Amino acid sequence: MVTRMRFDELDRQIVHVLQGDGRASFAELARELGASEATIRARVARLLRSGAVKVVASVDALELGFTVAYIGVRVRGGALDRVLKAMRATPEVTYVVVCAGSFDLFVEVVCTDGPALMRLLDERIRQAPGVEYAETFTVLDIAKDEYQWPESGVSIPA
Repeated sequence: MVTRMRFDELDRQIVHVLQGDGRASFAELARELGASEATIRARVARLLRSGAVKVVASVDALELGFTVAYIGVRVRGGALDRVLKAMRATPEVTYVVVCAGSFDLFVEVVCTDGPALMRLLDERIRQAPGVEYAETFTVLDIAKDEYQWPESGVSIPA
């Protein structure tokens, strides 16, 4: 059973400010949100420790000249853990989600170029024990890359 972290209004406000400026200091957050610095420090530590929030630098791999692809992976019955272990151990794999639908996994990879992507597919992804089928979607352009939760429509559950 998955235990979900509980968010209250202060947590929502902290997340909102950090999405705008991930380098905001505890003092800045405290001033902006009307809370003590100690409270903010404890809340941010709890959010980070839980894994519900990560503060990271976002890199545009295409802008840097890398090849980016998404790979839909179908897994043979009972082999999901083995395939996940193989994907986690692959340095070019940047993101893996378990999903429902035509694919069991959706995997994001970043490679130096097209030939490196082909080698990765042939030598690592398709050869991973338990992979039944892999379909590749090469990224040509990024039309939207948004890390902000929308102000309306989607809210962090309480």
